[in-house]
Amino acid sequence: MDKKYYRQGEIIFSSDVEGELKKGLNSEHLYRQPTVLKTKVIREGEATGHCHKITEGTLYTRNGVMFLRTETATQIVHPEHKTLTLPKGDYEIGIQREYDESGKWRNVLD
Repeated sequence: MDKKYYRQGEIIFSSDVEGELKKGLNSEHLYRQPTVLKTKVIREGEATGHCHKITEGTLYTRNGVMFLRTETATQIVHPEHKTLTLPKGDYEIGIQREYDESGKWRNVLD
């Protein structure tokens, strides 16, 4: 299966084809298990305070990486971006990076 990518603002979602979330959830070792986040907010904007959030599913963090598991299609909403619909599945969530004027990498800001 090919990895699929979806984007909304500075947030990038990639299908978890390697099964990192599933491996963690099935691990008998507590330190390998992901932590359930009790929020629907993925990230708050630096400038406006607007947030990217999910309508369905569960957010996890494991080893500093955020994941989303959704059993049905879910929407990612943000007041300044078009609503993004993700099919059911597991996703790794990251922040897009770009080159700045000096040729250095930086996180994309929303």
